[in-house]
Amino acid sequence: MATVRKRGKTYSARWLQADKSYAEKGGFATMKAAKLFGMEQEIAVKRGRGIRSGDLKMTLAEFIEVHWKRSLTRPNAQTKADYQNTINKYILPYFGMIPMSEIRPLDIKAWQAKLTHEEKYFGKPLSQYTIQKYLNLFASILKEARDNDFINRSPFEKIHRKKVKPQRTVSPLDIVQVNSLVEHLTDSLKLMVWIPFYTGLRPSEVLGLTLDSIDFQAKEVLVKRQLSRFTDKVFEENLKTENSKRVIPLAPSLETLVKQHVEKFGLGPEELLFKNRTGGVLRYKDAARSFRIAARAIGLSEREGLHVLRHTFASMLIQQGVNIKVIQALLGHANISETLDTYGHLYPQDTSNAIMALDAFVIGSNVLSTTNLRLAD
Repeated sequence: MATVRKRGKTYSARWLQADKSYAEKGGFATMKAAKLFGMEQEIAVKRGRGIRSGDLKMTLAEFIEVHWKRSLTRPNAQTKADYQNTINKYILPYFGMIPMSEIRPLDIKAWQAKLTHEEKYFGKPLSQYTIQKYLNLFASILKEARDNDFINRSPFEKIHRKKVKPQRTVSPLDIVQVNSLVEHLTDSLKLMVWIPFYTGLRPSEVLGLTLDSIDFQAKEVLVKRQLSRFTDKVFEENLKTENSKRVIPLAPSLETLVKQHVEKFGLGPEELLFKNRTGGVLRYKDAARSFRIAARAIGLSEREGLHVLRHTFASMLIQQGVNIKVIQALLGHANISETLDTYGHLYPQDTSNAIMALDAFVIGSNVLSTTNLRLAD
């Protein structure tokens, strides 16, 4: 049976391990907390999930560096870099040197509250959506530790995390603004606006577009690779998701614009449609800078980036009455809810018109006779 003893102002728990030796952990503020921890350890030992006493002292930073990083197989290089940035900037400064077994739900909640005062870009505080992403990443790390017996339980198991949707409402451009953007860009970058406008491609997909990705015979744009944000390679190993690999019809106007662009400016490395001033790969950072300069010149917010053109593509299709499932497929969204969460507010909300349209259909079908519509006496 687990035992407890007082050591100075704190208490330590002692329990029997599978090899019949005793393990001990101190630092508990109350006798009850120490006793509960010791009992949990003994239960875990009986279930074959006992934690080695040495692992009880493993800090979060040690676990991430030695074990967690090696388990990352699915995310692409950009996602891994985003994970690392979040970990280094927001998680390790608060929890890095603390043994994982000592992280409590209250610590997580205090950290969450502190994040609401952190700044991200343009001096703006982190959104609840962004904070939730950081919480989810932290929770996944501790879940990995629990699943591999480095800790008995994760503090997140006692924290309710509700799903938070992005707070920022998409504000697409109109055709006049799109044309003004084009006029404020150098000639070699004008196509950088028209491609996402006509296809809905993500910025990395636009910049990673090669001549062989455009089938002029079949009138199709093949989305099969994206530009890497790392300067030591041209393309990412994979697209953002499985659904990102898609085929988009080639609009006649865009076909003309692409041919004119290639004839006038040639191709970049790896047959890329875009290149920088020295003939090298046009990286996202440089493309985004050029776009923001043009955007500010026509009065757009400094927060608006290349992605707004993808939103504009979706908005234009919605205005034309295109089915939402078709829009989902063209955008490469994994599910319909992602499309609706992002663009649902752009659909007409006039419920009276919807009911009037239904009524007009019924009356026009002659299903209901005058007698059917007459109220009973």
